[in-house]
Amino acid sequence: FEIPFSFGNEFGFQGPHKPLDPGSPEPGDHQLLTRIEVDVQSQVATRRVVSPSSVDFPRVHPDRDGLQCRYLYAGTTDKDGISTPMTALAKVDLEREVTTLWSTKDGSFVGEPVFAPNPGSTEESDGWVIMMVYNGIEKTSKLCIFCADDIQEGPIATIHAPAFQPYGFHGNWAPPA
Repeated sequence: FEIPFSFGNEFGFQGPHKPLDPGSPEPGDHQLLTRIEVDVQSQVATRRVVSPSSVDFPRVHPDRDGLQCRYLYAGTTDKDGISTPMTALAKVDLEREVTTLWSTKDGSFVGEPVFAPNPGSTEESDGWVIMMVYNGIEKTSKLCIFCADDIQEGPIATIHAPAFQPYGFHGNWAPPA
């Protein structure tokens, strides 16, 4: 089946010659993190919403990609019922189905969170979450670094990133060689 989607003005983006508009949420249904479990014996699938927050760019510890994991990090909004613009970072405890948020509180946009593990650690949440944040009003970008266990406390470090104007949605982490 097909799901129709019209392109234009996603995430408040109006083209290369106009500023991002943080007041332009996309209309329509918001995307909820959903768990689908399939019982192969009975061939029955069950579907359950795991978090009340709309999420996009979900990421886990890179060693857990494709495996069962407990923690997931994602871009989200701090407003119920809309998916964009993403103005917050969510940490979802998939085991307890609890969501913790950090919000920019100033209307800035967040990009894709990236998990950077603490070298040598075997704990799934031992590390940092790295995320680009763009303020469309001030036209400034910054790289924010969060303690993965305490995202609600806000960034533990902020690096102003004037080279990223506006900002990129996606990112990745490569450990030092």
